[in-house]
Amino acid sequence: MFLKVQGIRKQLTIPTDILSDNRLSVGAKGLYVQLIYSNDDICCLEDLSKLTTNNEEELKKYFAELVSIGYVEMNNKSAKLKHNAPKAVENVEEKVKEAEEYAETTQPPKLSIYDKIKLIIEGYDLSPNVQQLLLVYFEARLGKKGRFAESDDLHANQVRAMIGDLVSFHLSEEDQITCIQTSIDKQWFKFIAPVAQPKTVVPTFDKSKLQSGNYTIDDIAEIKKKAEALEATGEQGVF
Repeated sequence: MFLKVQGIRKQLTIPTDILSDNRLSVGAKGLYVQLIYSNDDICCLEDLSKLTTNNEEELKKYFAELVSIGYVEMNNKSAKLKHNAPKAVENVEEKVKEAEEYAETTQPPKLSIYDKIKLIIEGYDLSPNVQQLLLVYFEARLGKKGRFAESDDLHANQVRAMIGDLVSFHLSEEDQITCIQTSIDKQWFKFIAPVAQPKTVVPTFDKSKLQSGNYTIDDIAEIKKKAEALEATGEQGVF
């Protein structure tokens, strides 16, 4: 069979180990990829069934496969996707049962994008003032006022990426606030690190190199020049 793959505009990075794992069905592999793609937008298998022709029972079966092999880790009634799975699997039946019980549990109600943004912001080690201003910025994005009306719908991954950029600038709290406020005022779609202002070099004059009684006309002119430069900065020099 030959299959021509057209260019894909939106691409997704996924771990490739699972694709060559012959312990899984194609359906389980597809569910794994769908879970990565859906991320925060899906909170239970019932929601996921609306995106596929598979019914909820089939999705539960594929989910149990992922758990039994180790691509989904169960811990205290929570589930976490893993990048790879162990070659040797133990307690398969027990894991399958646990997966079935988890799939039957009532999941928390789906969070709004606003609530997700709040949780994401709180997950970063930022000061309360910075966190509050970030919320103001993203509220403006959600409100689609001014230039923000041109933006696409805001997603959790975009929020993480933007806050990640802010953190990567390694700014002080004051500069972080300035950075966010600038994006609010100018309605920018990203955070931009403030440009560092060049330090003013204050001219100095080493009087220790001059000896009393040996000043030339050039020395005096140089001293006046240095003194005027100091006065221009509001400082005074003693010679």
